Parts: sequence; C-alpha cells; structure tokens
Amino acid sequence: MSKPVLSYFDLNGRADPIRFMLYYNGVDFEDNRIPREKWIEEKKSGKFPFEQVPILQIDGKTLSQSHSILRYLGAKYDQYPNDGDRLYEVCWWLDCIRDIVQKLTTTVRGDDEEAKNKAREEFLATTVPKYASKWESNFVSNNRKERGYLVGDSITVADFVVLSFLANVALSPALKDKYHATFLTHAPELLKWAETKIEHYSEVFFNEERRPS
Repeated sequence: MSKPVLSYFDLNGRADPIRFMLYYNGVDFEDNRIPREKWIEEKKSGKFPFEQVPILQIDGKTLSQSHSILRYLGAKYDQYPNDGDRLYEVCWWLDCIRDIVQKLTTTVRGDDEEAKNKAREEFLATTVPKYASKWESNFVSNNRKERGYLVGDSITVADFVVLSFLANVALSPALKDKYHATFLTHAPELLKWAETKIEHYSEVFFNEERRPS
C-alpha cells in the first residue's frame, strides 16, 4: 500500500495540525509542499476537490476540507470522541479556532493597507479578548492544566488544532511582538500550558525539520 500524501503549500496554515497528527501517530507520509508558482497548473490537474488545499490521499481515498481531514484522522486514531459531551467540547474548540482564523485572515489579505491595519486593530482590541477569555474560562474551570489535555484525559483533535494555532500566532517568533501580549493578558494559563506542550512535542513536530519556517 502506498504511503499517505498530504498536499499543501510550503506554509503551516491549515495543514499544520494535520501534519502534527500524522507525525504524532507515527504515520510515514509524504509532505507534498506545492510551490506557489506551480499552484495554478497543479489545481487544474483534477486531483484537488474544489481546487483547494490541503488534501490528504490516504486509505485509497482523497480527502479534502481541513477539519474534515482532522476528524477522519481523529476517528482513525481514536482521538475524536464519540460520546456527546466530549464530542461537543472538541467541536467547540475546532469551531472557535475556525472563527478566529477567519478574522485573522482579514488582517493580511488584500492590497488595501489601511483596511488591513484597521482589521488588525479590531482583531487585537475585540476579537482576541472575546475568544481568548472564553478559552481561558473553559481551560481553568475544567481543570485542564492538571489533566493535561483540552478534552478528557487523552489527546484529541482539539489539542492538535489549538496548539498549532497558538504556535503559529501568539507564540510564533515572527508574530509574537504583535499578538503574544494580548493573548497572555486574556488567556495566561492556556498560553503557559501551550508553551509547555509545544516544548514537550518539539521532537515529534515543533521543529524546523518537520514544519515550514
């Protein structure tokens, strides 16, 4: 059987938690990083549903949509719960990250610098406090620091997604000056937990060899 192939750009982005899950579970896979200049040609090949990335070719299937891929892998590796309460909690974290990423993209896309600066100000003044404070409340009230994971007593899709997001934004060396202080103000315990976890998984995933710089 051929090994799985994950196709995305040479970026972290939406593929980051998928790569994290694959490496964590010891999957021997091909990390196909498509150069931007080749994307127009590649997406016309017919192998990309919706002409979008990421896609994951695995188990004889071509999977698309990043959160659908994550849920598939979670079910495959017993990291996506099937009982109502824990399933809700995992989906809550996934939806929160999806929402805040959509807000974040408005700060970097487009050519209108004034609009991007305004979006960035709103993101820091309104969006981060709104979401991060809710995350912190969930994290602290459910005693997650002591339990070690965001949902239940073992790693789930939620951990992969949240750790990847925080590594790419609040704890990213490139963006830390912009976002770290605001996240730290509104989610100090969550952020300290994330720093510890990212260090813990540095050999598995959070290193220059396995992640785009």
